[in-house]
Amino acid sequence: MKKTTTIAALAALVVLNGCTAPPPEYNRTSSSSAYFGSPGSPATVPTNATIKNDQYSPTINVETDIARTTGNGTQIFVLGGRIDRKSREKTAFVQWGEVYNAKAWRFYSRASDDTGTALRFVQVGRNVSSCSGGTCVYSETYNVYLTPAMLQRGASSGISFKIYGRNADERIVNIPASTIAEFNAKMVEAAKR
Repeated sequence: MKKTTTIAALAALVVLNGCTAPPPEYNRTSSSSAYFGSPGSPATVPTNATIKNDQYSPTINVETDIARTTGNGTQIFVLGGRIDRKSREKTAFVQWGEVYNAKAWRFYSRASDDTGTALRFVQVGRNVSSCSGGTCVYSETYNVYLTPAMLQRGASSGISFKIYGRNADERIVNIPASTIAEFNAKMVEAAKR
């Protein structure tokens, strides 16, 4: 499954129905690229970490399958990592997004781990795909960056963090230890390439 477009593509599957509310601007200077594509069958956690080693890319990428949960919208996320070919610098993140039907944007704006430590939170994209009867289908996508200490601890206890919206919306993301351990092993393997 190719993961190269944002979850905005999911919302775009809904026919545009005359909505005049444009999406807000987002950080266009971010070097983050989106991993989301079609989520396929629903999953509760990301699984099966794989290495993407394209010789034409400046990075070697490690990513899990896409996980999908539903509740007050559809949350989609993937655990991803990059190793810079020249500097050998490693970066790990969870690309998280939500597609929801509402009257206004939720404006997710920050994340923190289960110890209350703020995590680097970068917007990848926002989109509105259709409106009808006073509500629209919105999508928001973000990268939540994980520290090496979180990954090390997460291999035995899992990783949990909370995403906060400006309008009091909150989401908790849990990734089990087995997924983190497999991801860490693939990052070590990728670094040797």
